Amino acid sequence: MKKAGLLTKTKAELLKVARRLGLRGISTLNKPELATRIQRAQQARSVKTMRQPLGVAVAACKLSNELKRRAIRKRAKAAAARAAAKPVARTRKIKAVKPLKTAIVPTAKREPAAMSASAKELAAHKFDVAPKSEARKQVFIEDNLGDLPEAYGTGRLFLVARDPHWLYAYWDLSWQQMADARGRAVDGRLV
Repeated sequence: MKKAGLLTKTKAELLKVARRLGLRGISTLNKPELATRIQRAQQARSVKTMRQPLGVAVAACKLSNELKRRAIRKRAKAAAARAAAKPVARTRKIKAVKPLKTAIVPTAKREPAAMSASAKELAAHKFDVAPKSEARKQVFIEDNLGDLPEAYGTGRLFLVARDPHWLYAYWDLSWQQMADARGRAVDGRLV
C-alpha cells in the first residue's frame, strides 16, 4: 500500500496494521513516521517472498500434503481397530410377565368426601399463615452508677468549624472558673 493510502487511515488502524506486520516500538511514533515504517515493512516482506525460490514453496506444499495423507490413513486404521474390538451384543431371554388385576374406578364416581380426616385438616390449613411470634420485650435494669459532676474543671474550650457557615463548640468550666472569667471580662458577661 502506498504512503498516501496509509495516511488516510487513523493512527489506531495504523497501529493494528503495524502489529500484524510484527513491528516493535511503534506506540510512540507519530502518524507519518508510523506510515513510513509500515510501508518499509511491507516492501521488505514482498521482496523477501519474491526472493524465495520456487522449489522451496513446492517442497513445503508436498510435505503438508504428505502429512495430511498420513493423518487420514492413521484415522482409518484406528477406526478399523475400534470396529474389530467391539464385543458382540449378547441377547438375553425375557420371562413373560403376568398382567396385574386392578380395579379401575371411573373418575366421575370419585368424590372429595372420600378424603381422610387428616387429609381434610391439612387441606384446610394449606394457606394459613403461621402466628406471629411476639417480640421479646426489653427489660430495663437500672444500674446506680452515680451522678455526673457539673464540670470536670479542665477549663477547656473547644471550637471547630463544621462547614463554612457553622462552628461547633463545647467547654468544660466549673462555676468558679466561669465567675473568674466574668470578672476579667470588660462588660462582665460571657458569650
